[in-house]
Amino acid sequence: MYLCLLLPVIYSSIVCVLSAQTNLHFIFTNHTDISNDEYIELNCSQTSNFLLNYDINLKKTLRSVYLQISIKEYFEKRTTFKFDKTVSVCELTKARRMNPVIQVILDVFSKHSNFKLQCVVPAGYYFLKNFGFASDQAQFLRSFIRADTTWKVSLNYSEKLRMGSVGFLYINHEGYFYK
Repeated sequence: MYLCLLLPVIYSSIVCVLSAQTNLHFIFTNHTDISNDEYIELNCSQTSNFLLNYDINLKKTLRSVYLQISIKEYFEKRTTFKFDKTVSVCELTKARRMNPVIQVILDVFSKHSNFKLQCVVPAGYYFLKNFGFASDQAQFLRSFIRADTTWKVSLNYSEKLRMGSVGFLYINHEGYFYK
């Protein structure tokens, strides 16, 4: 009888321990930021192995902004997970509902940034504080996350003009998930 009363407590304890063990943080091993000085002034600082801060001074109002999101996982020199999508900032709200990768990235941005999703991005100061990822934020990646893989996350921002497009910010992060 006592065992029947204790089983739910034992089960919930095991679930808590297992979920605590599987929540991994993304450790930044390398990050590259390239900005177009005509459009943007960028300052990035790494506050810990798994958190970054960005201060962004946008010099021009942007009218047609596109974001290319590229995520790759490497294991033994093979790509084992790949995501590559370019979307207009105007369409991000719609894309968020249809794509879990975009949803995770936008959730992190909305939680840690003063940037608002809008079609016309006004010139001004923007920040991204304590930027980082944990595996519990990306449930769809659970089956891919292993300790022996390297992840590469690239964000490429551009403005579409009449005569083509101009890239104004490229961010590349490399690292791995760690307990």
